[in-house]
Amino acid sequence: MMKMLNTMDFITNLGGIKICDLHLSMYVNNEYDCACGEKHMFTYDSEIICQGAWKLVLECPVDNNYVTCVKLKTKFLGMGFSGFESIYGTRLVEDYENENSRIGFNYIIKKHIGEI
Repeated sequence: MMKMLNTMDFITNLGGIKICDLHLSMYVNNEYDCACGEKHMFTYDSEIICQGAWKLVLECPVDNNYVTCVKLKTKFLGMGFSGFESIYGTRLVEDYENENSRIGFNYIIKKHIGEI
């Protein structure tokens, strides 16, 4: 079962992050467990917030208050993609006082990937 973290722990666990520059074709049409509690299919339209070391941060396609960190699993010796492993997620809220604030999350992510 995937861990649910607060926003700061979510970001801390990402490690180094950057804008996604992966070729996505091998990941399309693979399911992942979302922080919202449902399974979703990764598509070319999936919202990738950022990438870390062998990780992607995906926004829930049904409820953008949820984000999920998925690990890119590889086959033997790192050759080829074998699916997603949902590691942890968080629920963002529209509350300036709450540490899970969407505004705070977006600010921190953009600051770390160089968009601010």
